[in-house]
This record gives sequence, structure tokens and C-alpha cells, in this order.
Amino acid sequence: MFNRLNMGKMAQYGFLDDLRSEKGGKETINPGGMFVFNSGENVKLIYITNGSGIFKFNKKEFVVRTNDIFFIFPEFEYVFYGKSNKKTEFYWCSMVGSNINIFLEYIDVSVFSPVLRGVNNTNIAREMRILKSAYTDLSLADYLNYKGCLYKICAMLINDFTISEWRKIPHTSKEITYSGIWKPWPSESNVDNGEYYSCEENSFAELEFYGTGIKWYGVMNFDCGTADIIIDQNYVVTVDTYSPERITGQILYSDNTLSEGNHVIKILCTGGKNKLSKGNDIVIEGFQVRSDEDGCIVDEKNLSVSFKKIINYMNNNYMKNENISEISEKAGMSRCFFTTEFKKQTGFSPKQYINNLRIKKAKEYLRCTDYTIMEISDLCGFNDVSYFMKFFKRCENMTVNQYRKANRICDS
Repeated sequence: MFNRLNMGKMAQYGFLDDLRSEKGGKETINPGGMFVFNSGENVKLIYITNGSGIFKFNKKEFVVRTNDIFFIFPEFEYVFYGKSNKKTEFYWCSMVGSNINIFLEYIDVSVFSPVLRGVNNTNIAREMRILKSAYTDLSLADYLNYKGCLYKICAMLINDFTISEWRKIPHTSKEITYSGIWKPWPSESNVDNGEYYSCEENSFAELEFYGTGIKWYGVMNFDCGTADIIIDQNYVVTVDTYSPERITGQILYSDNTLSEGNHVIKILCTGGKNKLSKGNDIVIEGFQVRSDEDGCIVDEKNLSVSFKKIINYMNNNYMKNENISEISEKAGMSRCFFTTEFKKQTGFSPKQYINNLRIKKAKEYLRCTDYTIMEISDLCGFNDVSYFMKFFKRCENMTVNQYRKANRICDS
């Protein structure tokens, strides 16, 4: 991804200039070991480079594996438990600056959703290692170097996690093909949030999709085993889904780096398990697919009545320059609940959804009208034409004028 992120593109993220790191390091946790993070006053970015484990805080827990990034917030004390059969290693750095919340909003991270899964970008690991080494004997050159490292890490994460959005595909979708023996295990509260599971060797779930990214959601438990991930008929990795406690809603596999096009993912039950597991179950809760064309698609079967009304309101009022707090207030919900529940039901954050709507409408105007760029910016709810042009280029990898020239389909 880094080779696509040139300095001209990085200049769009001017708010990152404010960010800096004051501390960093590397930790190695033995199997079954633990590490306590005293979060202090700063947000911390942690990159898992080897192994797996569980972060616990405020009665919540999140499983992390190799290539995951976890964010620690000042409000809580975090404890990491190593759950891998081998040593777990991670690099970390503090993040200081008045614009941290802007960066976190770009990548849709919060204290309630602190994990970025499957960050398959070797350049980020390299920059984290440089950051760690800079704290040994800090000179002015080191300061400038590691400030640049943090800038590049943040820009790469923005590039990888906001260019396109994710469409939710529940386990019951007809898009998913199940082969072998799969059984339903509905949730106690809502059958639509249930799952299918299999313990039979060579049973598999297969999904054909068009896009640039794929996520598999499932359950980790004391009786769960291993699954092979096969993309486009090529073996990728074996995933161990064991956990000493049942944890739902886990991203068991994620790849954000696929080429744009048609792909097939197969989740193959191996019939195997690690020595701690009591069984070899593999659980499918659903998938998410990343594709620019899916950014405004919501399956209304998964929406509550109140959120159907909210989606309808957003679809008809995208041109208003309203922030998420104003929309949540109209919905009669707190911003925190609204944001969390919206993503749970649609697969998008509210900001992602409304921005996708605006870009979709802008593309329609560019294809079919002679409106000026300023007029289109205003019609689509962007109050700053310069921001609109930068945001459009980041989403579409071309300028507004380049898009209009390449996609003009009618005259007005």
C-alpha cells in the first residue's frame, strides 16, 4: 500500500502534522503471560507482530492476532493476556496532539471499537521498529525521524481503512454457499445475529464477491478448532479460533489488499484443533466485503424500525451540512449509542455512510450535468469545495475533473 501513498497524497492529511510520539517500545509476552498497560494521559497504538492474545479493560475483551492494531485510551487500565502457544510480540508508541480524535474518526476507531484487523502492510511494521529504536538516545535528527514515522503510519492506516467501505453479509445470506454439515446456533436475543457452525472435516463456507477486501466474522470458544482460508483457490493461512471463553463478533480473518475484481473466499473446516481446545467447531457469523460500489448499500432486513427511518432520513437529507451529533439528536439517541448501533446494524459508521452517499451523488452530477464543481460540492452537502475535491480524490483515486472526463454519459 505504501507505494501508492506518495507525498502529494499524504499532504491531504495536514492535521497529522500536529501528531507526535513521546514514548515507544517493544514487549514480548510468554505463553500464558500477561502485561499491564497504565494508559496515562495519551492514546497508545499497539501493533501485534507475532502471536495472539486478549486485551481486557472495563469488563470488555478483544482478541488480537498477528497484524492487528489495538488502541489504548486514557480512561482505562488495560491488561494483555498472551494466548498463543508461542511468544507474543508487539510494538507500541504513544500518540500526542490536539488532532488525535480527527485521525481516529477517519479510521473509525473508538474506545468501543479499538481494533484494526488484518493490517497486512509490512511498511507499518518497519516504521514501528524505527520508532522503537529512536528512543534509545534521542537526538534532534531522531525526533524528526520518528515524527515522520508516526505521520506515515497514520497516513497509511487512513489510506487502507477509509478509501472504500464495507458491506455486511449475514450468515443466512444466499450469497454464501455451505457445503458439508452446518448447523444453526441462533443468538438468545435475535435470530438474525446467530451463526452456523460445523465440526466436520472438509465442510466449508464459500462466498463469491466483487471488491478489494474481505472480513470473516465468527466465534472463538473453548471447543473451537482451526480453519484454512482459501482465496481464489489459493491457500492463504490456517486460523486457530480457540479461546478459553466464548467471544462473539470476532474478525477471524481480514484482507484489505485484494485487487479490484471478482474473488472467492472459502472457509474450510480442517477438523483440527490446538491441544487446549475441547473440540474443532468452526463458526460463521457473516462476512463483510469492501467495494466502492457497496458504500451505500444497506440490507434493510437487518434494520430495526427506528434505523430504517434514520436511513431514509439520511438518504433524503445528505445535502444538509449536519454532523453526526445533530442526526443522532433527531433520532432521539445519544451520539455514542447511535454510532455504535448504526454500525452494528448497517456495517458502516454514520460518517462513512453519509460520506459515501455524498460521493455517490457527486459522481451522478459529474456524469450527467454541467454543474460547476462548486455547485456540486454544495448540492452534496460539502461546505468547503477544496475539502470536497481532496476527499473525492482520496475516495476515487482521481481528481473531480478526471472523473468527469472519463465518465461523462449525457449532456444537459
